[in-house]
Amino acid sequence: MEWGYTTISIFEKLEEKLRQKPIPNDISILDIKTILEGYGFICSIGGKNHLKCFHSLIEQVIIIPPPHNTSSGVKRPYIKMVIAVLNEVKQITKVN
Repeated sequence: MEWGYTTISIFEKLEEKLRQKPIPNDISILDIKTILEGYGFICSIGGKNHLKCFHSLIEQVIIIPPPHNTSSGVKRPYIKMVIAVLNEVKQITKVN
């Protein structure tokens, strides 16, 4: 007898969480970094702890400021921007 196990990576769980409706308010800047790097973005945390990411397939550079206090997550407008950019990268890679 075989058991049907489905393994979901941490990356996939984070992306599911990112795309939830309504957008959760506990997504950290490191969660965003993990998701973007999973799609081939090159990310660095620079001055004042801003996350800066870019991808070779798109011209847009993503800059996400850190939350103002440690208990809150990344603000929703930045999460929406990340989702839009991920959709753009998925569309480009699907065409190629």
